[in-house]
Amino acid sequence: NEAVRTQTYNTLLHHLSTMYKSVLIVAAIASASAFVPAPRPAVSRTAVFAEDVDYEAQFTKMQKEAEERLDDKVEELMKNIETVGQN
Repeated sequence: NEAVRTQTYNTLLHHLSTMYKSVLIVAAIASASAFVPAPRPAVSRTAVFAEDVDYEAQFTKMQKEAEERLDDKVEELMKNIETVGQN
């Protein structure tokens, strides 16, 4: 009876030891996977545009429009210069 009890205890201890080792291995793999870099997409997200844009013409147009707005504002202020501060 004592021999059966000892053998049962040893078998149980062996199974628990095996399960413990398995849990440790799984935990080690799971924690190591936290440091694995995320997979990168195979496609590049950079688009290359083959447009021939005339930036100088766009800049000249914007500069002309800005100067026109400025001239309009100066003209408006000059019309009101006589009456500013008269009230």
